Amino acid sequence: MVREQEIRTKQHNLLFCKMVLLEDNHLVLELKSGKRTECIPLETFVHEVNRFTNGQFPQLHMTVK
Repeated sequence: MVREQEIRTKQHNLLFCKMVLLEDNHLVLELKSGKRTECIPLETFVHEVNRFTNGQFPQLHMTVK
């Protein structure tokens, strides 16, 4: 792990997820549910958001700088 940052809700200070930048420059979102922790790659998250919105919302895109 290289770097991490928690993402919290503004009103209730609840942990939403944690962004983790890995040594191989992959970004994953670490999600916790009780005692279980799962990681989802950013690319998978973007794909799932676009699939869920089914064209009813502007699609998310990943670009390289």
